[in-house]
Amino acid sequence: MITRRHLSLATAASMTAGAGRRALAQGAPALRSSEANEITVAVPALNQFRAHQQRLQAFTALTGIRVRMVFLPPDQLRERVMSGIVLGSGAGTDVAYISDLWMPLLADKLLPLDDRLAREGIEFTRYPQVYRAAVQSDGAIRGLPIRGFSQLLFYRQDLFKRERLAAPATWEDVLEAARKMQREQSIGGVAMYYGRSPNAAGVALWLNFLWGRGGELFDVNWMPRFSDSAGQQATQVYLDVMFRFELAVSGSAKFKEADAVASLAQGRAAILPAWGWHIASVVPPKSRLKPSQLGVAPMPGYRNRVPAPCAVVGMLSIPERSANRAAAWEYLKWVSSAALETSIVDDRSNPDQFEEMVVHSTSLAAASLNQASNGYHAATAATLAHARLLPRLVQWPQVAEILEGMLAEAALGQRLLRSELEEGARQVEQLLRRSGVIKG
Repeated sequence: MITRRHLSLATAASMTAGAGRRALAQGAPALRSSEANEITVAVPALNQFRAHQQRLQAFTALTGIRVRMVFLPPDQLRERVMSGIVLGSGAGTDVAYISDLWMPLLADKLLPLDDRLAREGIEFTRYPQVYRAAVQSDGAIRGLPIRGFSQLLFYRQDLFKRERLAAPATWEDVLEAARKMQREQSIGGVAMYYGRSPNAAGVALWLNFLWGRGGELFDVNWMPRFSDSAGQQATQVYLDVMFRFELAVSGSAKFKEADAVASLAQGRAAILPAWGWHIASVVPPKSRLKPSQLGVAPMPGYRNRVPAPCAVVGMLSIPERSANRAAAWEYLKWVSSAALETSIVDDRSNPDQFEEMVVHSTSLAAASLNQASNGYHAATAATLAHARLLPRLVQWPQVAEILEGMLAEAALGQRLLRSELEEGARQVEQLLRRSGVIKG
């Protein structure tokens, strides 16, 4: 059951200060005479980073370094980062939030952290492997994970208990449970989303089916592979939830991911495969469900096969252009500590500013956090053990748009599936040839 535990502000402040002391236990190196004792940090306008701002007094007291935080919506943040780091225009940024999807453009503009981590004795293995892979490029660590998500399976725990069903562990379990939910509980089975969604969420869901059955998007030379026989079979299974088995919630053919999330939150669906950040939308006060009605499970795979879910990572990095690298590194050590992140999640004194966000393996496994989140963090950790990152291509947004259109058309059933996939592959190949990714 999801509960709301409270921690006094005084206790939270004490834990934060302790986290800062441990993060700086080796002693902060003296700042170079050319460095300022104030740094600028550019981050998304999200609760997690507001919580960092509220605790900056402890960091400044420990180091003497003042921090000016710049909060921006995602599109504006990306523009600032690209212009400031790549082009060198605009105000200087000493620490920047970077999405792993931006790495193909930015990696060589970000300060490698390997030597600093080794010198401080900070174990990079404190993060799940897929998060570690996301922040590395050309053999160097270019940032430290600060936000990370996997896909998860949300389900009506109360109805599953009523029918004496365990949480689905495979896609076959999902179909069996959805069928029973529709028949016995008169509720929609699986909230699928075959329509066009922001960030191509449907593509990420489809990849579970493609990768999970042994298919691939590309070969080693970036030639599209998803229209081959393995891709056709996987995509047919992905569509069969709606077409053959008729277990998708009504409207799924045109649903965005947000529509599917709403169908669970409003009590119209029994199962939802979706990105983990939607936890905030399927629990009160944004949901009609009571905390005891919601279950959270790892993203399933096929029976006798390894699951193949997606993960996305946001990191904090120091741009090579920063004139305040030593001060920026002190901030990065402090803000990325496991003790700080757990103290923030433990502080539920203001529900409007709360967010379930941890990236360290120890935090994901913490019994107290999982008791409060009904196993959300444990389900995330289990999913991350098999998770894959989206392709590291500068052209990925355009590729994803093509794939999303292909899948949306396939869901309407107006054209042979093989033809849809082959046309999608042709468009992707043309794009990557024009961009010089595919040679010859």
